[in-house]
Amino acid sequence: AWGEPVGLSGEMPAFKEDGSNTAAEQAAQMGMHHDGIHFFPTDGSKAGLLVMNHEYVDDGLLHTDGTANWSAQKVQKAQAAHGVAVIEIEQKGGKWEMVRPSPFARRFTASTPMALSGPAAGHALVKTAADPNGRRVLQIIDKDPSSTGIILPAQMPTALAALENAIASEEAAVAEAKAAAALKAKNALSEDDESSKTTYSNLDVVPLRQRALPFMELLKSSHKANVEIVWGV
Repeated sequence: AWGEPVGLSGEMPAFKEDGSNTAAEQAAQMGMHHDGIHFFPTDGSKAGLLVMNHEYVDDGLLHTDGTANWSAQKVQKAQAAHGVAVIEIEQKGGKWEMVRPSPFARRFTASTPMALSGPAAGHALVKTAADPNGRRVLQIIDKDPSSTGIILPAQMPTALAALENAIASEEAAVAEAKAAAALKAKNALSEDDESSKTTYSNLDVVPLRQRALPFMELLKSSHKANVEIVWGV
């Protein structure tokens, strides 16, 4: 059920019915509104891992005052209530029980860094001209895109300025590259001149401005509320 600690060792905050659990506590608890659920057996039919996704949140219940006085803290808690939970369960006396703590317990939230694999890895839709590996946003603000991190309110104006400068530089570089490609095509001697053919695959990727906008808005709202941005904790 929503708010039930998933069983992370040393992180099992009790659920508070008044909605006063923090974002960090919610990130160690089951999220809201389970949808897909799958059982992965580890000991035949006697024990296993139950994996479920948390499809959406009810902000009226998630926070002590509902949607009033919206803040960066509420955004962080709502993000922590989305995602996926992994819990370990076992049969005891004919009943299923959660195993807590469990080395298999996990919570994946909207703030959990993810590594892409399969067909999506390296696809143009997850790249930018300035970020061929899809990790550029954090690197621009001099943060390591690792599993945990924090941005303090005092660092946010500098981070925003760095992102704005990077966006301006990318847009200028892309405009210059497209102009050069167009001129090359115009001056081509013939359609069979392979060296003159234009390839836009590296120019028509999702721009940094589009990818960075949600993060920039989070930086602005967090700075205004004087709260840090954290991930992976």
